[in-house]
Amino acid sequence: MPGAQGHLIRFLICVTALAAAFCTPGTCAENAPIAAAPASAPTADGPLAQSGKHIAVIMADMRNGGIVGVYREFEAAARVLGWELFIFNGEGDPRQIRQHLKQSIQQDIDGIVLVGADAAQVSDLLAVAARWHLPVVGWHAAAEPGPTDGLLANIATATYDVARSVVDYTINNSSERIGVVLIGDSRFAVSNRKIANLSAMLAECARCDVLSTEDVPIAAAAQSMPPLVRRLGAQFGRRWTHTIAINDIYFDHINAPLMEIRRRDIRNIAAGDGSASALARISGQKSAQIATIAEPLDLQGWQIADALHRAFAGAAQADPSSRPLVLDAASLAARSRENREPFKLAYAAEWRRPPRADDTRLIVEFPHPEVIGDHRADYPIHLLQHALDAAGVRYLMRPSRYAMTQSRAFTELDTGSLSVTWSMTSIEREAAYRPVRIPIDKGLFGWRIPLVRRDSLARFEAVRTLSDLKQIEAGQGFDWPDLGILKAQGFAVTPGVDAPRLAKMLAARRFDWFPRALPEIWHEAVDGAADDLVVEPTLAIHYPTAIYYFVRADNSALAEAIESGLERCLRDGTFERMFQQEHGEAIQRARLANRRIFELGNPLLPAATPLSRKVLWFAPESAAPAP
Repeated sequence: MPGAQGHLIRFLICVTALAAAFCTPGTCAENAPIAAAPASAPTADGPLAQSGKHIAVIMADMRNGGIVGVYREFEAAARVLGWELFIFNGEGDPRQIRQHLKQSIQQDIDGIVLVGADAAQVSDLLAVAARWHLPVVGWHAAAEPGPTDGLLANIATATYDVARSVVDYTINNSSERIGVVLIGDSRFAVSNRKIANLSAMLAECARCDVLSTEDVPIAAAAQSMPPLVRRLGAQFGRRWTHTIAINDIYFDHINAPLMEIRRRDIRNIAAGDGSASALARISGQKSAQIATIAEPLDLQGWQIADALHRAFAGAAQADPSSRPLVLDAASLAARSRENREPFKLAYAAEWRRPPRADDTRLIVEFPHPEVIGDHRADYPIHLLQHALDAAGVRYLMRPSRYAMTQSRAFTELDTGSLSVTWSMTSIEREAAYRPVRIPIDKGLFGWRIPLVRRDSLARFEAVRTLSDLKQIEAGQGFDWPDLGILKAQGFAVTPGVDAPRLAKMLAARRFDWFPRALPEIWHEAVDGAADDLVVEPTLAIHYPTAIYYFVRADNSALAEAIESGLERCLRDGTFERMFQQEHGEAIQRARLANRRIFELGNPLLPAATPLSRKVLWFAPESAAPAP
């Protein structure tokens, strides 16, 4: 990801890795293994390793030991896969997390990991990533493991399993009446689910009482715990025997206030985390925390990597769940003697295996949409997916790393770094590339409506002939076929780079109207309202043209698959339904029957254009041409 922050983070990653490499037993506690994994190996059904990927890792708060721990293991797996990581720290601020995710979606990123941040709070951005076929894997980003809340996979332990382990441990290690204070953070779905499960399970215990459920933001634990402990001590006295918190970080700040109220006898148990600081104090038996029901962070870091690399290869996802670990002083002493490397070796071996016959699939890399909120790419991407599904081929769709102009997209087709693009056809383009001659817009982009400044409306209303219109200077994209079409008809046209900048040029009076395709103009009029740009209500021009999918000339397999699928979509009605869903409202708003239509020729239209197949083309029911 470009920018100083990304380069700085890459440097910090290298420094952290070096520091960890030179740690010796008994030193660098924060770089020690955070939680152990079950000794089970991954199922050997994964695809070949996908190297050279750029991954954005968005961590909710790097003060959280679990988040840092799972990242370190993911970083180790990423090194095996040859990936480059770009790290962002949300600092516990949902606004920062949102901004980091938005930036990552729009940059040169192949996949995203959302670590400890609530997916529900960024569901709209995750929906964009899904539309663009950009895989997002979460770690504790939703209440439960699995594909959920816009995530390809959420790597986590099941909240029921964690709660069951906590309650069983609490009951089995106490013979007296148990008075529990629960501490969670209601901003997170996983916290709410754990608290609900804990409350229900403790209610089934005849000698257990839930004294209080406290809502404490994890990011505010350092400030909140001392006054909370004093209040709870005064309120419940000796009835308070246990604290169960959904994260170890609360217990980083509980010892001093417990000593202050002389309650070192209270037993504290974390319902999920397993931070290095928690393991150190549990192992040393010098604090009131007696156990943590830990996440198997080392396994989960590699599960994150496996989920992403399966997505890159178009393979089925593996089980994203894992078993929680009950870690107290005794179990930590026993686990220190275990060999926990086999599962890592198994993942690495699987990723490096020889190719199999079922690895073969069509790679369909399409242009990265330009900006979030611009939905123009949604329809061609969705239609392409439907066509490939209808064709019955094995394929993998993914966006290019960069947004690009039309001319850049065709250049990338030449180099092979892009598989397909969609654009208006021309003789030159069809000579250099292979078109799929089914117009995905049904020729609708040949229907052009003027975007104008409000103060020029009267000038356009006075237009009666094509000659009148040609006297008014227009603007068009420098690499759009429309530029050549209009110039060939004798229009005065000023070129520009792209639609947003052309709109600004129109507002700045560099030219007087911007002929926009019927499907595009309504959104652009909203965007241009601040500059007093409006849709002209009386005129339209039309020339025959088509938006096709284009592939490289020698990519016959992909071209044939797209064509076959589109033909099936035409026959079963899917094509028309999708066309109407995408463009029906814009067609109605255009009110073509009430406009003067100027028909133009198209000297760039190839002779092979299937104009005789009427089913492929949009035709307004009643729109009379102007003189």
